[in-house]
Amino acid sequence: MNDNRPFIVIFVMLLTVLGLVLVNKNAYAVEDRFYLRGGTGLNYVNPLKLKDYEHTGKIKLKHTFPLIELGAGYQFKDGIRAEVAFDHYFLFYLKERSKRLDTGAEYIVNTKTYANALMFSSYKDVLSSSNASLFIGGGLGVSRLFETAK
Repeated sequence: MNDNRPFIVIFVMLLTVLGLVLVNKNAYAVEDRFYLRGGTGLNYVNPLKLKDYEHTGKIKLKHTFPLIELGAGYQFKDGIRAEVAFDHYFLFYLKERSKRLDTGAEYIVNTKTYANALMFSSYKDVLSSSNASLFIGGGLGVSRLFETAK
């Protein structure tokens, strides 16, 4: 059965954010002010088939997994922003089932993984209205991945 729940949840979240932006009459970030931001998401990975010179098999995500993001920034004059954000990807499970092509030996590997990331970013508004802004930006960050396998 095709499970579309992750896409439905993301679609509802995007519609909610769009509705809040359109209803609000004022911009969220005021010049020369600090601001806080947050985010949430749901990750989904399609099953992967693998085949190389030694193994054949598939890797499947056992279920979707959420992530949260918290950040703080400063809005300067002329639409320039600088911020720092922390992301936490909650525990997710992968199952790999493969076999060696030469011997036919089968392997099943179960992994548990979670990740954290810290990102420093800067943005410049290109087009701006009272409800939304189109911007360009970039950043530099570090992340750490924690994984166990059986």
